[in-house]
Parts: sequence; C-alpha cells; structure tokens
Amino acid sequence: MSELLWDDVKDVFDLECEGRLPDVWVAGTVAEDWQAVLDLIGESGWHSEYSEGGVVMPVPRAEAMLSRHADAECP
Repeated sequence: MSELLWDDVKDVFDLECEGRLPDVWVAGTVAEDWQAVLDLIGESGWHSEYSEGGVVMPVPRAEAMLSRHADAECP
C-alpha cells in the first residue's frame, strides 16, 4: 500500500479529534517488528505515555503485549 499518504490518514491519529489512538493491524508482522517501532519511539524522544488502569508505567516489551489473551482487559 505504498500509495497511502499521511495527509489521507492523519486525522485518524489526531488525539484532539479521536481521543485515543486507533488499533492498528499490519498483516505479516511479528513481535520483533513492533518492538522496533517501540524502540524507535523511545530513542527518538517523541512524547509517549503508556498506562494500564490509569497508572502510567514503562512500556512493556512488544512480545508481552502481543501475547496477552484476546479476552484480557485492555489497558
């Protein structure tokens, strides 16, 4: 989907409009791919915050998040 442009989707990621980030599904990815994204966010100094039950905490490893049971509480 190389024709997808940021201007076409940026409103979906606007926290002021949406209130939260959308769930993202990317076919063919594995935990290591998502860990690379999390590492990039941390290393780039971009503002980010992770919380569960309203408690801010360190971002867990992607493998831990992705291995949660489908019925697990969504933090």
